Amino acid sequence: MPLDGHSYLVAQGWSGKGNGLRKGAISKPITVSQKKTLAGLGKDRDEAFPFWDHLFSAASKAITVKIDDSDASDSDEPTQNVAPVLHRTTTGILSNRRPATITPASTSGSSTPELNSGPRLSLLAMAKREAAKRNLYSKFYRGAVLAPNVEPINTPDVAPIPSTSLSTKERKKKRKAEALDEDIEEAETKAQAKKEGKKKRKAEVLDEDIEEAETKAQRRERKRRKKEAKEMKAKEKLEKKLRKEAKRAAAASQASLSLSKAGDEDKEERRRRKREEKKQRPS
Repeated sequence: MPLDGHSYLVAQGWSGKGNGLRKGAISKPITVSQKKTLAGLGKDRDEAFPFWDHLFSAASKAITVKIDDSDASDSDEPTQNVAPVLHRTTTGILSNRRPATITPASTSGSSTPELNSGPRLSLLAMAKREAAKRNLYSKFYRGAVLAPNVEPINTPDVAPIPSTSLSTKERKKKRKAEALDEDIEEAETKAQAKKEGKKKRKAEVLDEDIEEAETKAQRRERKRRKKEAKEMKAKEKLEKKLRKEAKRAAAASQASLSLSKAGDEDKEERRRRKREEKKQRPS
């Protein structure tokens, strides 16, 4: 029975149209846009399956009625009606999905139209319809399946029955062999690491013993050699420095000699020119 909004509000104390239910409430009705088109699901996209009618028709076909009103009724074989196959889920519940090989009953009281009742659509129209359906139903969220709260049944512990199959024994042997190989490899790796650690420690101890066995005289001799090497280097540096200074002095003296010689030649040239000028003058 639909709810009468007017009578319900009057029962709550509403005084009538144009007035609010309580003081300060809105008095103008809220405008709601009504859907008057086939946009959305529409009639051409309702693919519901009346599975209750299908179950009823399947159960009614499975009923066999035999009337004994003649003598030859015993010899008559009852007609066998082939009942449709009812699909069940993994939990044993009758599935509400449409069977793959059975069409819905034409005498169903549901208002669902048959698939082949309308005009045949082209491949493009069918593709558009499928895309629209997927786009619509992709916005829905499927929640988790609610299971009944069943208390666990305490069953007595049963000893496992030893399996005598050959494949099980072979698998066990294979697992044992693999585990043994892994243990052997791990042991070899540990032994190798241990040996390397021992060798490293022995080398370190040997180096320490060699350093401790070095006497003070050897240390003094090594220091003396270092000192002599330093002195030799310093002496060589000093000799190089002196040679450079000598070269510079020789170059400077050579330059001064050349300059003085050039000056003497200039003086001699000037004297010669003066003598020639005197000779050329008239007496």
